[in-house]
Amino acid sequence: MKIIRVKGIYFIIILGFLCSSCATLFNTGVKKITIVTDGKIKSVSIDSSFKLISEPNAFYVERSKNPIKLNLQLDSTKKTIVLKAGNSVAWWSNLYFNYGIGMYIEKDHPKRYTYPGRIYLSVKDTNIILRRILPKEKGRVNWHLAIPYVNSFYVETATRYRNSRGFFGIESGLDYFYTNKLYLSLYAGAAMDYPVPIIAPYDEKFGSEHQSSYILYINARNNYIAGRFDLGYGLNFSRMDWERSFYHDTLYFHQIKRTPCLGLSLSGSYRIGNYFQVGLLYQPDLLSFGLKPYTDYQHFISFEFIWKIPVGKW
Repeated sequence: MKIIRVKGIYFIIILGFLCSSCATLFNTGVKKITIVTDGKIKSVSIDSSFKLISEPNAFYVERSKNPIKLNLQLDSTKKTIVLKAGNSVAWWSNLYFNYGIGMYIEKDHPKRYTYPGRIYLSVKDTNIILRRILPKEKGRVNWHLAIPYVNSFYVETATRYRNSRGFFGIESGLDYFYTNKLYLSLYAGAAMDYPVPIIAPYDEKFGSEHQSSYILYINARNNYIAGRFDLGYGLNFSRMDWERSFYHDTLYFHQIKRTPCLGLSLSGSYRIGNYFQVGLLYQPDLLSFGLKPYTDYQHFISFEFIWKIPVGKW
């Protein structure tokens, strides 16, 4: 038993030593750079890079702290763009895995560095425009799929108002770009305040009271792209539900209140690549409908994981 424990300690020490250099473990010696251009740029080359016949738009360059030069051939002129090296995600991950020890070990290692993995080049007048995110086309249609992962509710109950927080939901709909920076969106969604952040059985204490909040909604927004950010404003129609239950021995008590509401829909999201975003949705409801409409305030706030999937062009 003692021998096994000693071997286990050695294994943990060796594993910790290896994980103290995340960039050298997870980064290869070369970085793939994919370059997409418009029709005004005839050719692109990168000094000291190599290409594969099967990947005509991809260049493989050695990692280094030195910048690289992109040589562009236009109709009658040549231009050069410089790409600076940056610190890779693997190098920064040393902060999490080993409290930054690996950052010191790899401070002079070339695998510490990286370059943009995908860039888009276009010509405007005589200037070269470089973008990390693919510009949107007028008429483009995207399928929007989102998971409202962390949710906050302020909901009317039978006697008062209730604040709650929880997890999980689903949202889906379509985006239509009527310019390359403006688009209309129409989404439908549902969310809850599930008490734990993973999908797993959740057991309440026997005899305890349980309260839950839910929402079903449709929203329509006008959205604007500003760099990597999408900002949207519009209206939402929703049904805010509050539910209370109590079970003990033979006694079962159940109460529910459902309130149709009308209010605003405000959103902001940050693009991570061309298809994935993280965002925040805020939907304050200002008008409620019972036997007759009345002014009221309830809200739904959500932190979302978002996918934008191109499905066509109109």
